[in-house]
Amino acid sequence: MDRRKSIDGLAVLVGERIEANPLSGHLFAFVSRRRDRVKLLAWDRNGFVLIYKRLEKGRFPAPATWRARA
Repeated sequence: MDRRKSIDGLAVLVGERIEANPLSGHLFAFVSRRRDRVKLLAWDRNGFVLIYKRLEKGRFPAPATWRARA
């Protein structure tokens, strides 16, 4: 995740890389390499919602699909 990306930049990533519609109402998660930061992007009726969380300690757990690759 590029921490500098805002709502518009993340919406472009959803459309171009994930090939999904950012206006679909789905929740899209962008996790930093260190897994200590996450941005959540979603469309809510008439605008985007962006939630940003930074952990002071620890990391977000890796999804099972990531652990299976290792």
